[in-house]
Amino acid sequence: MELTEVLAKVMAKAGITEEDLAKMAETPLPQTPLPDWRQGFDERFDSAHPAMWDFRKLSASGAEKEFESAREWLREFISDFDAGKRLPNALITGDFGTGKTCLAGAMVRECQRAGACAGLMTQSEIIRGLWSPDAGEKREMRYEVYERRQMLVIDEFMSGCSAPSQGQQQELSALLRARSARGLSTVLTSNLPPSMMGSVCPDFLAAAVTEMRPLGIHLACPCRRRSLADIGDSWKS
Repeated sequence: MELTEVLAKVMAKAGITEEDLAKMAETPLPQTPLPDWRQGFDERFDSAHPAMWDFRKLSASGAEKEFESAREWLREFISDFDAGKRLPNALITGDFGTGKTCLAGAMVRECQRAGACAGLMTQSEIIRGLWSPDAGEKREMRYEVYERRQMLVIDEFMSGCSAPSQGQQQELSALLRARSARGLSTVLTSNLPPSMMGSVCPDFLAAAVTEMRPLGIHLACPCRRRSLADIGDSWKS
């Protein structure tokens, strides 16, 4: 049976005339926009309880030893930022729920208070922006993550359910190298322990992370989400 015959039978069964078909062909399909990657930078800090992004509150939540290295990193960042020097990098690791994103968000806030242009995005948001079909949006995204943000957190680095393609991993590697070359600060958060980073990441991406010389911050405090909920009740903005 010819395709045109099949189409005619389908149209007849659905009660569609040739005029209806012509109108349908002229009517553009509605475009479903992807979530805007730009929402990943700052808006999320306003959507959650402010206690979750406050370094002083987090560091007083029963994990002072874990946060001491983050506190030292912040001192170094602020000192180097004020002096116009190369800014430090960091790698925050730990299991799910130990507070990696909350700590990274709090570090973003502290860097913002010091006057730096800082923000947080997930790895998937960065990939979606860099691989956008719109050339103008790609340029804007490259400016945001390659040049404008003096401190950038890449959340969920190599932690997603589906691994990025090789081309996307090469783009991430180029991003890390470009930021390092400019002396900008990059903080990665990952469920992967540093010992597994080399086996999971391809050589070129693992090499880019190594070249950053990030300070390792490992979080092991369990049930931090529950303690953050307790903090929220008494928080005063």
